[in-house]
Amino acid sequence: MDRRQPPIGPNPSDQELLDLLHDYLFLESDTEEQQLAFDAVVDLMADAPEDCWRLIELAAKMDLTDEQTAYFAAGRVEDLLGRHGNAFIDRLELAARKEKLLAARTKTQSGLLRCGLSRCRS
Repeated sequence: MDRRQPPIGPNPSDQELLDLLHDYLFLESDTEEQQLAFDAVVDLMADAPEDCWRLIELAAKMDLTDEQTAYFAAGRVEDLLGRHGNAFIDRLELAARKEKLLAARTKTQSGLLRCGLSRCRS
């Protein structure tokens, strides 16, 4: 993959999303590759919320550290709910109950799920 190009295109496959997650969560934060991944995830959340939801579902199935989970939840999940909360709040609540999606593995996450969900309802 040419790292000078955005790391993901329209209608990404699950593998492309997993590769993006890897770069977003596991690369050193001061590298060009990680910055491209960060920008791509932010763009995905803003421009393709359904694909961002797929990214969240894939992240929930990964074996992440508490720090990685909190970073992802406090960043991308919170942003998705802030921009598109009405479209995703019910899905997130159901997934959290049914699959323990982004369950309270850390205090940060727990606070996000307890406090953040009520802010997204209008």
